[in-house]
Amino acid sequence: QELQILRFSNNKFSGNIPSFLGNLSLLSKLGLSGNNFYGRIPSSLGKCQILEELNLEQNNFSGTITREVMSISSLLHLNLSQNHLTGFLPVEIGNLKNLEVLDVSDNMLSGEIPSTIGTCVKLRLLYMKSNNFQGILPLSLSYLRGMEEIDLSVNNFSGKVPEYLESFSFLQKLNLSLNDFEGAIPESGIFMNATAVFVKGNPKLCGGIPELQLHSCNSRGSTLNLNLIIPTIFGLLGLILMFCFLYLCWFQKRAKMPHSNFLGITFLKLSYKSLVKATD
Repeated sequence: QELQILRFSNNKFSGNIPSFLGNLSLLSKLGLSGNNFYGRIPSSLGKCQILEELNLEQNNFSGTITREVMSISSLLHLNLSQNHLTGFLPVEIGNLKNLEVLDVSDNMLSGEIPSTIGTCVKLRLLYMKSNNFQGILPLSLSYLRGMEEIDLSVNNFSGKVPEYLESFSFLQKLNLSLNDFEGAIPESGIFMNATAVFVKGNPKLCGGIPELQLHSCNSRGSTLNLNLIIPTIFGLLGLILMFCFLYLCWFQKRAKMPHSNFLGITFLKLSYKSLVKATD
């Protein structure tokens, strides 16, 4: 009952995590990484209210992230990477006000980053790569001024790259590769260091320092306009020429035809004088 540190990492343990681990109320560090544990993360772990480190990396856990785990406000390090977790990142993450490291990489998580993450003001390392996250980056991320590394690569994030990232003075690595970001990329702060910023695989991004090898925003706009205008002009010219050709054909054909009424009867061209004489 007085056990404080328990590490079974890098073995061949399998099966479910036994729920009785939640009875170890004085547990501060629990490491089960590098095993073959499977099933859901037990909600009983939420009873370990002074737990500071929970490492379940590289197992076969499935299901959603247990909300009870997100209620352990003492957590400093939470690593759930390289599993088969699904669902959203719970909004209860806002309870982890002392959290410094969050790693949920290489899972099957989806949805948007909850705005409540902005209350994790001590967060230094945020790893969310290789999931199915989507949507724009929430404004609440701007409160995390102590961020040192952010990896959001290989997801479906969209919208513009937030300018508030320029003001993160401690940020040393920013990986936004293989997403759907768009628009001009900022050019100050960490964005001035091409060895610290990774944005490849976002074809809608433009601008930035030359070392990032992104196309110019203006040139792309001009190219898009030309790609739209030139085919339109040629299309209109083609239609005009076609109508002119059809009109000439119709005009020539009509000029050769005798005047007829709608019944198809052909009339002779007679003067008024001839008509009077013939009809009295």
